[in-house]
Amino acid sequence: MSQKPELTIKGYRGGVLITLPAVSCFAQRDLLIRRIQSQERFFKGGRIALDVGETAWNEEQISRLLRDLSDEGVCLWAILSTSQVTLDSAANYDIPTSIKRDGEPKGQTETSPAQPDLPKTTWLEKDISADLPEQERHFEGKFCLIGDVKPGASLSADESILIWGKASGQITAGEKPCANNCIFVLFYDGAQFRLNGKEVALPKKLKTGVTLKIWQEDQTIMVEVLKEKRFGIL
Repeated sequence: MSQKPELTIKGYRGGVLITLPAVSCFAQRDLLIRRIQSQERFFKGGRIALDVGETAWNEEQISRLLRDLSDEGVCLWAILSTSQVTLDSAANYDIPTSIKRDGEPKGQTETSPAQPDLPKTTWLEKDISADLPEQERHFEGKFCLIGDVKPGASLSADESILIWGKASGQITAGEKPCANNCIFVLFYDGAQFRLNGKEVALPKKLKTGVTLKIWQEDQTIMVEVLKEKRFGIL
C-alpha cells in the first residue's frame, strides 16, 4: 500500500515554510488547502512560503492559488522552486523566490536559481479606512491590497496598485510617475483615481461592481472594464 504524499511545515521569523511533495501542482494545491483548513487557527492571518520543488506552476495556477489563499485568510510570502516555469510565473506576480533562513549568516538565503532583483511589492490583507494614520495608507513601490478601500479613505503608492476587493475613496498610484504604472480594481465601488499625477476620467454611467484596469498609453490615461474578474497582478 503506497503512502500518501505529505507536506512539512517549519516556522521562521517571517512566517512558515511549507515544503510540498513531488506531485502535480493540482495535488499540491489540494494538499495545501486541506492542511490550512484543518488548522485554520494556526494559519489564518499568517504568511506562508511554499517550496514546490520541481513541480511546474504557470501564471493561471498561481493566480488561482492566490485567490484560494485569500479566501482562507493566508498571505503568500514566497515560492521556492527548481522549475523555471514556476520561477518565471512567480516573477510575473512579483512573488519572491527566496527567503532568509533563521540562523544563516547575513547575505545567505535559501534560494532558487539566480533571479534579477524585483521591484518592492507590499502585500497587505486588511481594509483601508479613513481613520488609519497616513503612514499606513501610503506605500513605497508596488502595492497589492487583499481587502476593501472604504468610503472616505485615501490610498496611495509610488508605483502600481492592485485592489483585490471593493474600491471606494481616493486611490492614487504612480506618485513616482512611470509609464508602466497601473491600477487594477476587482470591484469598483465609487472610487476616484489618480495615475502618474493625472486625474482619471471614468466612463459615464460606470456600474458598481465592475472590474477595472487603468493604465497610461503615451500621454493618455486609459480605462478598461474587464469582462472577466481576473488580471495579471502588478
